[in-house]
Amino acid sequence: MSVTPARVPLDFFQSIQRQDVLKTWETLSRRSRSVIVRLLAQQLPYDTISSLEKAFAEGKEPALTYWKNFREATDLDQWIQQQYQAMAEAGGEVLVKCAPSNIHLRVFKEDNQWKFGYIETFMDGNL
Repeated sequence: MSVTPARVPLDFFQSIQRQDVLKTWETLSRRSRSVIVRLLAQQLPYDTISSLEKAFAEGKEPALTYWKNFREATDLDQWIQQQYQAMAEAGGEVLVKCAPSNIHLRVFKEDNQWKFGYIETFMDGNL
């Protein structure tokens, strides 16, 4: 059974809370993964993009530290307590409304699975 678009962001935040770094990485869109790795590579010049991609995919350092810091900097309870509702779908993208925060998150269909566009939601305008 496939995960619904509205469930994907919740899965992302719950996996971070459970410290399930493999599930966390699995829920992210390709663009989100790529940008996270690229930005981290700029901060850790001794790591290559390919070594960082492998570390995240396998749940090893420095990915473990990255997600630990993310978890500590994020109010996960606030995100987990939100109600998620899929809104409009267009071209393999769904806007998911969070309530009561009234934030809209972007979810993308990739390889017949819904993936959370964390970077696309929160950072694309700043990159």
